[in-house]
Amino acid sequence: LRIPDEEKAKGMMWVTYPIIREGFKIIGFAELQIKQGRN
Repeated sequence: LRIPDEEKAKGMMWVTYPIIREGFKIIGFAELQIKQGRN
């Protein structure tokens, strides 16, 4: 079974996008905590 590159890329997007989005949420939250901690 040969999966076209476009389909593979689309599959990767579906897998990685939520992970990246969660990562940004965590980073943003951590930065907020640090800023609040400094004040």
